[in-house]
Amino acid sequence: MKKILDNAWTKRILTFLSIFYAVIVYAFSFFSLFYTVALEDKLSFSMLLLGVTLFFGTIMIFTRKEFITRVVTMLMMPAILPIILFYFGEWVIIIPICTMVIIMFFVCGATERTKTILGTIFLLLYIFGALGYFLLTTLFSTEYKEKTIRSHIISQTEDYRCYVTDADSNSTLGTRVYVQPNNYDISNDFVTFEAKGYKVKVYVDNSVGRKSGHDLQIEWRIERRDDIVAHLLSLDPMLKLNLSKEQLKLINRKESEKVYLSELTAEDYELLGIKEEGDVMYIDGEVRFRYVVAILDESFDISNRRIIF
Repeated sequence: MKKILDNAWTKRILTFLSIFYAVIVYAFSFFSLFYTVALEDKLSFSMLLLGVTLFFGTIMIFTRKEFITRVVTMLMMPAILPIILFYFGEWVIIIPICTMVIIMFFVCGATERTKTILGTIFLLLYIFGALGYFLLTTLFSTEYKEKTIRSHIISQTEDYRCYVTDADSNSTLGTRVYVQPNNYDISNDFVTFEAKGYKVKVYVDNSVGRKSGHDLQIEWRIERRDDIVAHLLSLDPMLKLNLSKEQLKLINRKESEKVYLSELTAEDYELLGIKEEGDVMYIDGEVRFRYVVAILDESFDISNRRIIF
């Protein structure tokens, strides 16, 4: 066994496993930017993550002098910053990953000069990154922050959900209702990553004597596409659509061509992904959200996704 472990080719082969751990670290880094995290089974998840970290950590320490392990170690250093900032407080995630990455930085086979130079760069990155995050979330935030008072009001098809926020009575934010996609989450028995950055504001009331968000009558219904289109055309028979380039290609229209809602055929709707029936949301009896409009406007398209601090 000692002969095998001491063999140079053993280390050269095992060093490639460090890439898998880098993928895990970068996955958490990506999730921290675009997903909130909820640990469904904290104990099981912590044991799983700790086990994975120890497994790959042992291999990376064993192959610390190999070129791939050294490069992977340096590449992981900036990836832990978003995890610390966006998942701050989720120590079950932060401690194993960050401890492993930092330990590897100091023990890997890179030269002291390289560690000094890159260490200084990474330190400055952490300082300015944390400072920028603080400025964006504190100094430039609104005086009155929104507070979620109702959440996860899920539509009948389970394609959408909405939540209600409120603020101080003196705030101009008022009571608001937002709609989000409900099928973009990543979930298993241990953890749920809930997609963020997709939301459409469908209701605002910032009057002084406004109705409490708790008292809003929010109702999801399933309605037919043809009925929704007919109602929209009754309001504006010449309703012009502002379709994206990708949508125009799907229905074989030119970019310079004007497209009106009344011109769309059943085949066009199918190509655009608009089913015959879908969700419509009513607030106090008034329509506030239609699935047809959301798809035509690409409200939840990835190109409209934003990083939420």
